[in-house]
Amino acid sequence: MTGHSSMHKIKAVIFDLDGTLIASQETASLALESLLRRHNREAFSDEISQSFRGMPTRQILAYIDPEQVDSLLLEVIELENYYRDRSNLYPGMLETLRALDDAQIQLAVVTSQAALEVEHVRAYFPLDDMIRVWVSADDILHPKPHPESLEKAMGIMRVAKEQTLFVGDTHYDIIAGKRSRVLTGAALWGRNDAHDLLALNPDYLFNDPVEIQEVCLP
Repeated sequence: MTGHSSMHKIKAVIFDLDGTLIASQETASLALESLLRRHNREAFSDEISQSFRGMPTRQILAYIDPEQVDSLLLEVIELENYYRDRSNLYPGMLETLRALDDAQIQLAVVTSQAALEVEHVRAYFPLDDMIRVWVSADDILHPKPHPESLEKAMGIMRVAKEQTLFVGDTHYDIIAGKRSRVLTGAALWGRNDAHDLLALNPDYLFNDPVEIQEVCLP
């Protein structure tokens, strides 16, 4: 971990979901590939697929058919559930969540997934006893990198931005955190190339979820 100490005690940690809390890339990729085949569409190029990282699900589905996003969403959720066993919590994440919760640090998730997707994730990964605030793409008007989702989570938790750490794995996350004026942490454990995150100068670089405890529980 690299970063600097905060002058304020951290009272809340907000996590991005995919690629930060949960290793779900394989699930998402297989579901999208199956959806494209089902609709006789060609696979997206690697460049386009990379651009989807951190993008709201509905926005991705609009690339397939902008007039059928709602029905496509139901299909992709069905496929995500089929491939859900390819997803898992990152090593050290459950331990970290428990330690933060035991220290009475509030926990939240802000995600670009649709609300119905989040419901299925929460059913598969029973984390609600620790993470009590969930903000989906359907709960806001402006997705990341706009700060609205973070501001909504902080409002629910009634915590000041100076006492909040946001951990995410995409440039959308770090930009949203900086626009919200919270502390930002780049989740590097699911990334092979993090140059885009490093260029944004986040407050902390986390190579392992356990390192979050070093910042929040000094």
